[in-house]
Amino acid sequence: MPKNRLIYIGVLVIAACALLYVAAVFTKFVLPAIPYALAVGIIMVVGGIFWEAKKGQAAGLKPGQDSAESIKETKL
Repeated sequence: MPKNRLIYIGVLVIAACALLYVAAVFTKFVLPAIPYALAVGIIMVVGGIFWEAKKGQAAGLKPGQDSAESIKETKL
């Protein structure tokens, strides 16, 4: 790196501008996909809730009750 502080700060400003430009171009590229990604995330959360509820019913558990993986995990 240069020993002159002004040159050093100038190089940092140029690098920051380049990174901001790349980020802006990437954001324009990704922006149309955001609603679809949001929809996929919501579907995954709702699906996970139903899956956990179904697993609990199959094990005979009440809502909110955790199943023990082994006898050592049970508490009296």
